[in-house]
Amino acid sequence: MSNGQRIKKLIDRIEKIYVSTTTFIINIILATILILTMTQIIYRYFFRSSIVWIGEISLNLFVFLVFLGISLGVAKNQHFRMKEIYEKLPIHIQIFLFYFSNIFMIIFLTFVIRGGIQLMIQNWNKTFIVSGLPVIYFYFIIPFGSFLTILIIIFRLIKGFHWRIEE
Repeated sequence: MSNGQRIKKLIDRIEKIYVSTTTFIINIILATILILTMTQIIYRYFFRSSIVWIGEISLNLFVFLVFLGISLGVAKNQHFRMKEIYEKLPIHIQIFLFYFSNIFMIIFLTFVIRGGIQLMIQNWNKTFIVSGLPVIYFYFIIPFGSFLTILIIIFRLIKGFHWRIEE
């Protein structure tokens, strides 16, 4: 087995662990949002009262869900793309577009990380009004989720142009 094959096998193993772990975490977040929302509905309907912090926590968990979902979508190659047009292009243009689009995504996500870090710094000592939880814990997902997506893209670039997800 060549070094290239070993690296590809290692990256495939890392991606498999990442996909299963991230899917599990997303499922937990989704279940938590569902339980919190149902609790809020029950309290409003039966007790004519509400738990004010549930909306705040659910919204922030949804942001976690979105950024982890973006990363998972890229890892599973299920993000938006024009596959039918792409596959009809000459191979040299496909290769160019593969590297260009992935490098462009890394540059874009680098700006997202920078903005997320700036947001964290600006809100270092702030807390949410209702729950009292530090805002920085929830803003952390912006650079963290973007960083995870960059790692997945780097793995894809290392594996090269011939990497494809089974359909």
